[in-house]
Amino acid sequence: MVPDPHKLFGTRLLRDESRVHEAIAAAEGALAAARSFVYATLEELWETLGRDEKPSPRQRALYRIMLIDAHRVAKEVVSTVYDLAATSAIYRSHPLDRLMRDILTACQHGVVHPKMYRPAGRLLLGLESGDPLF
Repeated sequence: MVPDPHKLFGTRLLRDESRVHEAIAAAEGALAAARSFVYATLEELWETLGRDEKPSPRQRALYRIMLIDAHRVAKEVVSTVYDLAATSAIYRSHPLDRLMRDILTACQHGVVHPKMYRPAGRLLLGLESGDPLF
């Protein structure tokens, strides 16, 4: 029988560390909440558009907030897992390297940038968005 090298040398797998357990559980919760927000927002918009109605200012604001939040949560989750993987994640051959670059790039897009909370907040307060594309 071949001995387990992790027991032999005293190293542990990431999945055996309590900090990883906590981080993965928190990430799952954050992703589930974001997913629920996405589906609820899109379902309401779909119903409104299906009745040939224009989305209300509140629906427009929540749609944009949903886009921003979904990207923010994805960025947080990828960043958390990237940090957990430590040095191994910095190599181009590691899948987390590409995931980190992709989510950072996606989050820089003007449509989902946190600055877009401002026009959404304006709509929620009964003001014009202040953005002609919003």
